[in-house]
Amino acid sequence: MDNGAGSGEQAMSNSAKMTVRPLVADDLDEVVEIDRQHTGRSRRDFFQRRIAAALDNPGEFVQVAIADDDDFAAFATARMLSGEFGSTEPAVSLDLIGVDQAHEGQGMGRRLLSGLIEVTRNKSIKLLQTEANWTNHDLLHFLNASGFTIGYRQVIERSTQERILDDGDDEDEFDETAVGEAPQLAHDRVPVRSLEAADIEALLAIDRRITNLDRSDYLRRKAAEALDESAVRVSLVAEIDGFPAGFVMARMDFGEHGRSEPAAVMDTIGTDPRYGFRGVGTALLSQLMMNLSALHVDMVQSTLSSSSFDLLAFLYRCGFQPSSRLAFTKRLD
Repeated sequence: MDNGAGSGEQAMSNSAKMTVRPLVADDLDEVVEIDRQHTGRSRRDFFQRRIAAALDNPGEFVQVAIADDDDFAAFATARMLSGEFGSTEPAVSLDLIGVDQAHEGQGMGRRLLSGLIEVTRNKSIKLLQTEANWTNHDLLHFLNASGFTIGYRQVIERSTQERILDDGDDEDEFDETAVGEAPQLAHDRVPVRSLEAADIEALLAIDRRITNLDRSDYLRRKAAEALDESAVRVSLVAEIDGFPAGFVMARMDFGEHGRSEPAAVMDTIGTDPRYGFRGVGTALLSQLMMNLSALHVDMVQSTLSSSSFDLLAFLYRCGFQPSSRLAFTKRLD
């Protein structure tokens, strides 16, 4: 008994000596191993891309670790948000947090969050966001104890297996995020293809016509994620008469916010007002569902403001429904 107590006290002492520091490329093996402890499988490719993207674009990510020269105990990653779903307030989204099983119960989660908040404040950002499944009681308890509250955003999702029918010009133009046989699949009427780098300027123009805002930085960042960071490209462009008429920005998610299975996340959808009521948005969603289903991705998710009534109504008509995941917010004022 005495030896066990001494060993535990020594572990606590060693943990207390560890420091919070930025996550670096050489941490990859330790991060993958901690994640494997909790998920039961290796997601090395996912973490390799994520860490590389963060190091290449330090202004878009926040990554911290707790370690010393001899041991690596925990890590957390977050990404910058600015412009998602019409939001005008910059925020940081806490995506991943992992603690080595040997260091659980030693306050590592609180230390990681404190380190991440310090970096976030240094960037003059005052809003921290995250998501969690309502059945993950340990995580919910941690978020509650850390000062998070239910956010103003709503998480919705949809199976990719159900096709989206073309029921005519059933949509208005919008720009946030975002369904089989007869009479016709929606994407059969409006051509839809994969997003290409050459499309970016046209998409920026569409967004400006919808919002009367310049969201170039946000959309360029989302396009870079879709074209460079993602291992599988799923973002799409709809065309009418050979010109871009709408777009959907989506990406594969191999583990953010505690998900254990691959899913797709739809960040933004926009249709050019000049082509309103032509079924562009429905065609984009229809093709997206078909492509994801072919990739054996069963679910697509989106997070948007609860006040986006028109967009919510459109997505519900297209088969989306409330998710079991909840959105949380923490003010850093």
